Amino acid sequence: MLFSVRSSFFRNKFILVNFFVAVAINLILTFLIFLKISPTSEPITLHYNIYFGIDLIGAWYKVYFLPLFGLIVIVVNFVLAYFLHKQEKILSYFLVAAASLAQLILLVAGVIVVLLNI
Repeated sequence: MLFSVRSSFFRNKFILVNFFVAVAINLILTFLIFLKISPTSEPITLHYNIYFGIDLIGAWYKVYFLPLFGLIVIVVNFVLAYFLHKQEKILSYFLVAAASLAQLILLVAGVIVVLLNI
């Protein structure tokens, strides 16, 4: 069996808390974008840079790449952490914490994109 639910990985509180935090932040980002960005034929602002201002404009659906990328980060980091947990517990902790941190960064980026398009 590839994944065992009885593994010590799934009983670790730090890992479980980080998993649920990362998924919750990703869902918040998805719902924020869903509620605030409406499908239009006009291009919207997708990225803002403090040096150059608005530097990326595109179709409305491309803003959903933020939560999609976040979901990919969650899956990759937690799968790697699962396989590394027996040999390198510290590395698995860094991976799951990095997944949560990445979600926070993506949430900030999503809030900025939403605020630019209101």
